Amino acid sequence: MNNFSKNIFFPRLNLILYVFLLVITPFLFLKNYLQEAIGEISRWSVNLGFVQAPVIFSAFLIGLVFAIVFYRKYFSGMNLLIWIIVFLLWALGQQSSDHYLDTRFYDLQNNWHYIAYGIYVFLIQQLLITKKRKTAKNILIVFFLALGISTFDETFQFFISSRVFDISDIAKDLWGTIMGLIVYYLITSSTENKIAIEKIRQEKLKDYLNAPFPTLVLLLIFTYILLFTSSLLSEIKYSGQSVLISISLFLIVLFIIQKTNSKRNRTIALIIGIILMTTQIASYIMNYNNAISYNSSMIVVYKGIPIPYFDFLIRENGTIKLMDKKSNFNQTDIKYLFTKTSNILIIGGCSDDDTGSIGFPESLKSQFIFNPIINKAIQVIILPLDEACATFNRIKKSEKDVALIIHNYN
Repeated sequence: MNNFSKNIFFPRLNLILYVFLLVITPFLFLKNYLQEAIGEISRWSVNLGFVQAPVIFSAFLIGLVFAIVFYRKYFSGMNLLIWIIVFLLWALGQQSSDHYLDTRFYDLQNNWHYIAYGIYVFLIQQLLITKKRKTAKNILIVFFLALGISTFDETFQFFISSRVFDISDIAKDLWGTIMGLIVYYLITSSTENKIAIEKIRQEKLKDYLNAPFPTLVLLLIFTYILLFTSSLLSEIKYSGQSVLISISLFLIVLFIIQKTNSKRNRTIALIIGIILMTTQIASYIMNYNNAISYNSSMIVVYKGIPIPYFDFLIRENGTIKLMDKKSNFNQTDIKYLFTKTSNILIIGGCSDDDTGSIGFPESLKSQFIFNPIINKAIQVIILPLDEACATFNRIKKSEKDVALIIHNYN
């Protein structure tokens, strides 16, 4: 037991009940209510004369300088690299979720899931290290406890009028858990508990229970897949599909990892990868000027790139971005679309009955909406998928600025 545990916890108490009932669980539930208050703080700024400095960002920079100055002797090249990786994971989590929000990386309201569950990791680890368990098992316990608490938390929100069940919030909680585990075990844990960076592949699946670093990496891979998929299928009616797709993709990744254990298999996998990549690049080059060459309710081919199932946005500059699958746009979503549209916005639904356009001022095929960002009206055209793709291709050929949202599947 480390000194922290000796000073904080009484060894004769049931530590699990003590931690969860009195510390961790209330904190994680309160995060839903603290989140809005933190959002207000995130919007505070100070006028420095030449710039409006966000309070949170300024505090972050001051804290970073303080840490560098006063704790520099504890820094090593490896620890610094791991902190950079954690920061990149933080940024990756933001870029892979909330597609209709332009989230600033220092906005605590939208990062509260990561912060809350990162703190949770440090609290629960002080309990688990008092038990004589293998480190890999402790990592799994922390992860699945976080999954259970987060799932219960989101399910409980069914009964709160101002809240909704959102599987992408569970994925964010788990992403925060992963980042907390990385910091705890690779940087701040005591020497005897610090895990070594070793090869990811193990001979048998059960071997991962004895291999902490590979276990942590696999949990990171699964959590990112869930984060990415659930952010694109965040509505409750897609929850089952989101989980099924995430598990399926993870099993494919795990299969590839396990089956590339020999040089022969790795060579075969590399050749297949090169063939697929070369084919896709060739298809893109040949169809670069063709815009949308094929569309159905389950797949759209844009510039030779097949995009199955998911909704996506084609920006005015021709680049694409996968988007949250939705047919009901709120004011925040429409505000985001204003930042991507200067002339014409086309919305293509998968059928006449579900055009994927609820939330716009009028239920018309064509309407003009004032865009306050550019201070002029833009045209919004709402059509079934076939007509939307054909209209997009025609307008694109006339070299007018046009953006398109595809609602692939109902």
